[in-house]
Amino acid sequence: STGGAIGLIVSLSSEEEFARLSLIQDAVSRESVAIAGLPHGDWRDFVSMPEAPQPHRGFVDGDLLESLLEMPRERQQAVADRLSAAGMAVGGAEGLLREVE
Repeated sequence: STGGAIGLIVSLSSEEEFARLSLIQDAVSRESVAIAGLPHGDWRDFVSMPEAPQPHRGFVDGDLLESLLEMPRERQQAVADRLSAAGMAVGGAEGLLREVE
């Protein structure tokens, strides 16, 4: 959260699952509206003054993934199309929504 609280940490079953969810997360991030103009990746990076921000890595943002469920249909389809173009089988927007649910 913006206050630094952690809601839930869950282990994924495999490296493949992590890689797949990471790709979905990246595609959703590209189709999401930036919070106050700040891209999602920058929003989640670790910042410790006076050092430069450290890129986040090693986790999947479930809140971002679930935001796909609330996107307009056109954006959901754009995410599915982006993943399909990258060679990922998602079963269209419907298949992707089922996977994220």
